[in-house]
Amino acid sequence: MRVGVVVGIVVAVVVLGVMVYGRMGSPTCGVDPEQVRMGKIYGNREYLLYLRNSMNIPLENNKDYMESGVLERDGTIKKKCRKILSIFDHPGVVAKNNPYEIVAKGGNIYVLVVDQLGAGSGEGTAKIVKSEDGGQEWKLMSCFYYVPENTPKLEELVKSVPETVKSENCTNFVLSR
Repeated sequence: MRVGVVVGIVVAVVVLGVMVYGRMGSPTCGVDPEQVRMGKIYGNREYLLYLRNSMNIPLENNKDYMESGVLERDGTIKKKCRKILSIFDHPGVVAKNNPYEIVAKGGNIYVLVVDQLGAGSGEGTAKIVKSEDGGQEWKLMSCFYYVPENTPKLEELVKSVPETVKSENCTNFVLSR
């Protein structure tokens, strides 16, 4: 009898944990856990990238999400979660921008955002966006053509920001909180 009770309690805790925290034991701020991918920890903050289905990043469930972005979790036991960046396509455009990398450094947060409008093999127009206030406001720092095998990591890019190209794809997205 005790084994049955223990098993029942364990199952209840696991089910409740999945309902509250989503995949990988982490809160997802209302974002479908299938979208949540990479995380990085900086100090007492964890940043999770959530993605939308695109030619460059096909998701298993093949749902056509309208939004991608960045979630932030604090380092407390409760792991409070908030969206600090939501990325949408400009109305009338199907660019399917996704965050590829995040770096938090010197009080700033940098995100590399890439669309699916490249020549193939993961290429697209890349944008580096920056927040100087913990994700309240975001601004475009740079826009350039992204080739996965030739583009340095974001950590290197923020040291010497690439010159911005003139392209309508540099403004094919909308950033919000």
